[in-house]
Amino acid sequence: AILRTADGAGVAAVVAPRDKSVGITETVLRVSVGAAEKVPFDLEAGYPSLAADGRRLLFSSRWDAKEFRKRRSSVSTEAGEIWMHDLGTGAFTPMVREKADSRGAVWAPDGKGFYYLSGGVRNVFYRPVDAQGRAGEPVQITSFADDHVFDLAVSADGRVAVFRQAFDFCRLDLGVPGAT
Repeated sequence: AILRTADGAGVAAVVAPRDKSVGITETVLRVSVGAAEKVPFDLEAGYPSLAADGRRLLFSSRWDAKEFRKRRSSVSTEAGEIWMHDLGTGAFTPMVREKADSRGAVWAPDGKGFYYLSGGVRNVFYRPVDAQGRAGEPVQITSFADDHVFDLAVSADGRVAVFRQAFDFCRLDLGVPGAT
């Protein structure tokens, strides 16, 4: 019933806690009367980032959220992926589909690309986004070999990123490669 209500209200997606949630079963499909096919349901979506235009939402679908990937034709069931939801059209577009765990996408302030965390040892990457909403090739921004990057944030003017790597906070001038 919640999926029917969400569909009627124009909700972008339904995210439920892992504990005490049933997921998408045959009963849920019948009761939702088609809404389960239109409204994404994810037990582990996260890291939402709304573009400055207010129309595009990036989010991560984590490795253990198999329901979303099964229904949206995901490449990997072993790693997090980054998806974009166009709030105007309702379309979902995979933006990062790699074997490596990808998460934490943050829109660049101009909306022409986004930064995210990915790799065997998670680092900062950038992907441009074209006018049709397709992601371009990744550009690796940091090259840490010993510990993951976490908690990425980008300044409102897009000049500086901050993040945590190991036990340190790092500041990154986005005009110059390398963290300081």
